[in-house]
Amino acid sequence: MKRTVGIFAKNIRAASIFLDEIIGEMLYKNVSRVSKTSYIHEVELADGTVYRVIRADQSARGLRLDDVYIHRDVENDFISNIVMPSLLNGDDGSKSKIKFFE
Repeated sequence: MKRTVGIFAKNIRAASIFLDEIIGEMLYKNVSRVSKTSYIHEVELADGTVYRVIRADQSARGLRLDDVYIHRDVENDFISNIVMPSLLNGDDGSKSKIKFFE
């Protein structure tokens, strides 16, 4: 099942470092593709799950995500207006799909 996980932060570098930490905990054979430039940081796993770094600004509106990680510097208004509508509804509700990081 293909899933998309968004990693939101005001500072792209903070989100990128967090994604590197997540990937560092995985086995090498589970990672099928890594795209990393100064503007894009995306990792696709062998099971089809995609982790994507996303700048926490208005350009993130309209995304469709299964789960999200949010840096603590992101305002509650952004979470309510941009992140919550982007979450695809699942059986467990959207609150459990949000995790925070520092």
